Amino acid sequence: MFQIKTLEMVHWDFWQRISVPLDAQIVTVVGPNGSGKTTLLDALRTMLALKCSGRRDYKRYVRNNKENIAWLRAVVSNPRRSGGGFFPYLFFPLASETVTLFCRIKKQGGDWVRQYAIAEGDAQLDGTTENHLQWLGVGDYRRRLEQAGLTPAIAEVLALEQGDTDKLCEYSPKTLLDLVFQVFGDKEVLDHYQEAKVRLREAEGELDKMNQQLSQLGLDVERFRMRASSYLEWCSLGTDTQRLEQEVIPALQVAEANENLRHYLMQFKQNRRSFWHRRGDLAQLEKQLAVARLAAQQTLQGESQSKADYDLQFQAFQAVRDAARDTEKLIKEGERLRELAEREHGADAVGLNDRLGELKQQEGDLKIWLKNAKEERQQLSEAQFALQAGKAPSPEFVRQMRSSLDAAGIPHQLLTEICEVKDNTWQDAVEALLAPSKHLILLQRESDKQRAWEVGERLRYRSFIVSEREPAPRATLGSILEILDFKAPVPAWLARQLNGIQRVKSVEAGARINGDWITREGYLRERRGARFIGVDTRDYAFGESGTSFSLGRYCIAFKSAERRNFK
Repeated sequence: MFQIKTLEMVHWDFWQRISVPLDAQIVTVVGPNGSGKTTLLDALRTMLALKCSGRRDYKRYVRNNKENIAWLRAVVSNPRRSGGGFFPYLFFPLASETVTLFCRIKKQGGDWVRQYAIAEGDAQLDGTTENHLQWLGVGDYRRRLEQAGLTPAIAEVLALEQGDTDKLCEYSPKTLLDLVFQVFGDKEVLDHYQEAKVRLREAEGELDKMNQQLSQLGLDVERFRMRASSYLEWCSLGTDTQRLEQEVIPALQVAEANENLRHYLMQFKQNRRSFWHRRGDLAQLEKQLAVARLAAQQTLQGESQSKADYDLQFQAFQAVRDAARDTEKLIKEGERLRELAEREHGADAVGLNDRLGELKQQEGDLKIWLKNAKEERQQLSEAQFALQAGKAPSPEFVRQMRSSLDAAGIPHQLLTEICEVKDNTWQDAVEALLAPSKHLILLQRESDKQRAWEVGERLRYRSFIVSEREPAPRATLGSILEILDFKAPVPAWLARQLNGIQRVKSVEAGARINGDWITREGYLRERRGARFIGVDTRDYAFGESGTSFSLGRYCIAFKSAERRNFK
């Protein structure tokens, strides 16, 4: 049973707010008639969902105060149950040492209604308390109190009238015992106590004799059970031995032989498939070798032609520079003649002035042409330098970005500079997959990423600038990453993407794979579906094939630019 420590009453009878401590073993309420003793006891009874004394009820007390709502709050103990079990505390699931009981009486529909709530700890009564409580009906609240130890017998004693409690002091011990048994409904137990006592003694004697007999029978049963268990164990061991010799061991030997045979057959099939695959790859490599030799020969011829074209272009530049020098001399001579004409006011002054204007116009046109020729010559020189180094020249926006990074002292690389294709038969697939990352810039120091991003924002560079790099992981057998060789660390997301795409010979072979795959020609299957993503051979950028195609393309561009400048 729980113990009530404090009872607080708000708007109860004629009291506005009062708190009464009840945490002693014995609490005595003393006062003259009309001082509020019965009012306090009825507040306690209402707090415990019991009837008030006499003809009174809780509605009478809240009406006297003439307020729309009245509160009763009691702080009670929440000790552990002695037996434990599923409900270790009286007010489980509340586990604090004290809990707070609330009773709210308010006017609803013209009548007064009471509601109850149970809160953990010493919860105070303030303006927000009403919103945080879970309100219970009278029946549910009584059941919670019964679980906490407020039995019907205790409730009946607490509900006694004031006069009846005074008469309890005049009862004899036997009468009080009868009253207790009557309260708990066990009056018949007292009437039949003597008869039950005699029968208990007889039953105890018979129980002792039966216990002795039971002990002897238990010993006999245990002895026979042990003998039976030994016999059954011997039979089971004999049966298991026979089954092992006749069935299990031969079956295991056959299963082991079948497993070894299946392993050898699988290994033989894999070796045979690898042999035919390598044989086809060898034929492809021989064709690619012939193509590469032809491309190398064409590249050397293009390089020689580029050198010759460069010499011709330089001679044309010298001629233009000499023409510009002669033009400047003519302009100076015209100015001198004009000054002379103005001094002499001769008849040729107007003609000389017109001639001077034409020469100045020619000078402006020559300066513009000379500036354009210098810029184009610079671009061609950079392209020729890249061609001589065996690299593909970058587009203008990439060259501008790299020049800005070099000027800022930020070391970097392009993805095309560190990626080599080990199997040229898959060049189309590699170019298709890496085409979006063709102009990807890889920073060599992660500390430069902010400055590099600022340069990229200023130049509006549309490709990624990556600083987080790591060595390429071990390639999965049959993946695109297996035929690529990275000379430096790469972004982790790019390596995962390439390692997750399998190489297949045809769409039919790819349909049997549960995952992403790509054919040699560049037909890709991914989570969104399948589509062709191949690129033109003129746009190759990775490996030796990308360099060869770029060299041929820029040799043609170099020759066209030279012819245009000569004209």
